[in-house]
Amino acid sequence: IDRIDPFHRKSEPNRLLLAMGISNIASSLVGGLTIIPGGVKSKVNIASGGRTLWANFTNAICLILYLLVGREWINMIPKGVLAAVLIYTGWKMCEPLIWNHIASIGRSQLAIFSLTVLATLLTDLLWGIVIGVIAKLILNAALYRRAIAVAEPQMNKPSIAETIGVFFRNPVASCELRGAEYHIHLDKPLVCFNSMALGKELDRVPSEAQSVFVHLDRKIGLIDHTSCEILMHVVREFSHNAVPVSVVGLERMRRLSKHHACAHVAHPALTPA
Repeated sequence: IDRIDPFHRKSEPNRLLLAMGISNIASSLVGGLTIIPGGVKSKVNIASGGRTLWANFTNAICLILYLLVGREWINMIPKGVLAAVLIYTGWKMCEPLIWNHIASIGRSQLAIFSLTVLATLLTDLLWGIVIGVIAKLILNAALYRRAIAVAEPQMNKPSIAETIGVFFRNPVASCELRGAEYHIHLDKPLVCFNSMALGKELDRVPSEAQSVFVHLDRKIGLIDHTSCEILMHVVREFSHNAVPVSVVGLERMRRLSKHHACAHVAHPALTPA
């Protein structure tokens, strides 16, 4: 949602998590169902001109009024109509244009997307997400181990446990302010499972910094599609505040497709003749 907000505001995940916890506890006490945040609803709010959180509040009040005043009318809605709404919404989330976009990022992303959609259809949404996350973890582990073997053949290939473990460690090695330049050094693979740590460091950029440099160490080995997209998003967002962000070292890595935010893996190190 942050990426489609015309005002380039930043959401607060911790606040959302707290609201979800309170809402689910209250809902369970009266026999209600689980409450989850809806990205589709937020997207519709933005497309309809909604600018503040009052759009969500208005939506909630309308739902309460419908339940209190028009409960019998709601029961009269044909299930076929509700099914048509769900089918249309599902189609908009998986239409051919989206498949083409995923395919342009890379075959690996298309495979994970296809597996997640198939698993969701065969089981349910929760299991579909779980299977998709596991598939992403396996793919990242395979790419990282292969990249290390190619770029640093003299090094021992890390075990599966070591590979998975490094994905959940903070990739930020150090941060320092040099004059008006803020430098962030990364020395571990940057993937979707640990990219939040980089986001926290970027949130702590001092106000006196006039430019930011994100240095990618040669030991990184892998930047997956999600993290690369986050880096590109950070560059755009900081540019709106007149603070340029430079990613140093990305040019040394090999792209897995022509897409600007595709996964990047380590290139073989050049040895002097």
